[in-house]
This record gives sequence, C-alpha cells and structure tokens, in this order.
Amino acid sequence: MLKGERKEIFFEWRELNPWIVFRFTKSPDEILGNGPALTALPKIRMLNDLMEFVVASAKFTAYPAYTAPSS
Repeated sequence: MLKGERKEIFFEWRELNPWIVFRFTKSPDEILGNGPALTALPKIRMLNDLMEFVVASAKFTAYPAYTAPSS
C-alpha cells in the first residue's frame, strides 16, 4: 500500500502455501498446529518480566531515594 492511498502495489494468489510450516504439536482440531515459538512463549514472557525488574532495579541503584529531615 502506498502512504495516503488505498491501492495495492502487488497482489498474487496461490492455491498452496509457499512457506514451510513446522508443526511440532498438532491437535486434530487445528489446521496449522503449534511451533517452537508458541511452546517457548511462557518462558519468553517470564524473561520479559525479569528484564523489567532489572531495569527498575538499575534505576533505583542509579538514582537512590534520599531522605532528610525537613527544616
């Protein structure tokens, strides 16, 4: 699509999927199945949460909270 226009530049229809799809875990009710990325998704989310904690910890280390009595 061109910016500001709703016109397609290229369109091609194929009867078959041109991509190789690795289906490691497939249920009978699924069409494509699940690959390794979907299997690793819980670990990826946990690592993202861990990195948020590391960034917040680094922020508090770099700029600690100072307390002083008010005069």
